[in-house]
Amino acid sequence: MHLSEPPIIYLDTNVFIGYMKQEEDKISDVKKLVNRTEEKKIILITSPFTLTEAWQCNGVECHKYYNGNKIFFKHEFRRIYIMDIEIGVLTQKLQNERKVKGYKLSYKDSIHVATALVAKADVLLTYDGTSEDNKKKDPLLELDDTFKYPLIDGRKLRIKTPSDFLLYLDEQEHSKTIERAQKKINETEQAMLFDENENENPKSETSQ
Repeated sequence: MHLSEPPIIYLDTNVFIGYMKQEEDKISDVKKLVNRTEEKKIILITSPFTLTEAWQCNGVECHKYYNGNKIFFKHEFRRIYIMDIEIGVLTQKLQNERKVKGYKLSYKDSIHVATALVAKADVLLTYDGTSEDNKKKDPLLELDDTFKYPLIDGRKLRIKTPSDFLLYLDEQEHSKTIERAQKKINETEQAMLFDENENENPKSETSQ
């Protein structure tokens, strides 16, 4: 999986709702993602369309979500990616390709995928297709590694669950820790070897 530095992560609506509503089966993983933005390790983005989908509420509940959204997106590593004509054109293109290539992709999901592609997100996180969201007829998870980025040869959008992506990040960080430790060991061994050579072959003093 290709990752930017820091990685750009697109949140599907069901992930965002899981956080805002503190849903028991989602909140733990989403909080871990949010904590990584606090540490400036990842950037979380989503579409204004996500907020439209998420605000299926009324009265006090809707007011609570509105205030929560304002707080959530005040952080520089949590952003709304503004929709523009490029996203609109790509959304329609995805719908046309869907008919030709035969994969299932709703119009709403086309907007999310198009936004993630235009924003050059490294991965789109969703629960579509998991047991937590088994009523979905056209699960996004089945379309992992399907959609090509505009103007980027070879790369395709990865679509993962938050838990799978967090596991991947943990593995990457563990590998980097091992690499750093090994590099330190190598540097120490080289320094010790240099000192041994110096002791065995002291510089001869130049006679005056």
